[in-house]
Amino acid sequence: MDYTEGQRDEWMIVRDKVLYYVGFYGMFRGGELVGIQWQHVHFPRSGGVMIFVPSSKTDPQGAGAWVYIPAAKGAEGALVDIVAALQQLQEMQGGQGYVFLARRDQTAPLSKQTVTWRVRKALQGRVQDPSLYATHSLRRGGATHAARCGVSLRYIMVLGRWRSDVVRQYIYCSGKEAMAAATKMLQEP
Repeated sequence: MDYTEGQRDEWMIVRDKVLYYVGFYGMFRGGELVGIQWQHVHFPRSGGVMIFVPSSKTDPQGAGAWVYIPAAKGAEGALVDIVAALQQLQEMQGGQGYVFLARRDQTAPLSKQTVTWRVRKALQGRVQDPSLYATHSLRRGGATHAARCGVSLRYIMVLGRWRSDVVRQYIYCSGKEAMAAATKMLQEP
């Protein structure tokens, strides 16, 4: 099937929006993210989306795990309506095979390298050095955001499917946060 340039551009915008949102809030590893298939995406009546990860690096038995991403309830325009965006992408692609296709008219998924390139392109003009970011930055960013929102380390481990304290290395501490922590040392106990 042939698509116009405008249709291709619209599809890429929707695909990338869903890619970043799912990668960030689902704290997906790169291989997990590009491997998501429509058969593993479910829309519960309670809202949001559930994505089944059939296997991962920390799941040697292949038991799989569910990833829950809530529906956006932030200020208007602040967050993506993940259900609507995923359903739009599903309709555009026919709802079969991989969720994140390399090309709309093909069946191959995006590669981790292409996701890294897309992330860096999206960050141009927004961060000082986009080359410091990669596919895994979505996972790290999600963990950092969860920690800043007050989610306990235990639940960050559950949400991101971590099995060890290595999760602590994923939570970024900004210079401002480090200064605030250091300032606490000057206070009397």
